[in-house]
Amino acid sequence: MGPAVDACLAERCADLTRAAEGLKLVSAHDALLLLKSCLSASKLLYTLRSSHCEGHDLLRSFDDLQRSVLCRICNVFLTDDQWLQASLPVRNEGLGVRKVSSLASSACLASAAGTRQLQDQLLGRWTGSVCVFDFDQCLAGRLHPDMPEGKAAGRQKEWDTLSVQEEHSHLLARYTEPCHRARLLAASSDHSGDWLHALPV
Repeated sequence: MGPAVDACLAERCADLTRAAEGLKLVSAHDALLLLKSCLSASKLLYTLRSSHCEGHDLLRSFDDLQRSVLCRICNVFLTDDQWLQASLPVRNEGLGVRKVSSLASSACLASAAGTRQLQDQLLGRWTGSVCVFDFDQCLAGRLHPDMPEGKAAGRQKEWDTLSVQEEHSHLLARYTEPCHRARLLAASSDHSGDWLHALPV
């Protein structure tokens, strides 16, 4: 991490702050679709894949902005557990407004693992000085100790699935009341999240 990454993340936070004002002018369904598909993690994905920025304070600031925008769109206050569920992928009972602080390690590790052989060829003996250190440091910071094997290690979805499963298990453990557990499990039924993929009419 350095000044360039700081400046990039700060610019993305400023972009989301400006966009949030525009989302007030459209319907809730339109605003949710725009936030989920265009204004959230997708704006930072290139930076997350090309830089080791896990744990950066501005990632948490970006997540806080996303949470406040989502609360305004849905006209509700989200507790920490509700925000965690909302930030899960749609296929995992969430709204698909992904937390960039959760995606950071998966994006960086998948990119590093997928290009490790090419890095070795291009950088030779210098690879171990920076690239391997960043990879190991990023891997050590993950909640889930396992890692994908072979070609799967180069796919971000494989890394992300492990993190999502960990977050989902955390939610289930937190929801001890039967009604809350039933609601979470019902959200995982087939086609329950299809409405989140529907284009506004």
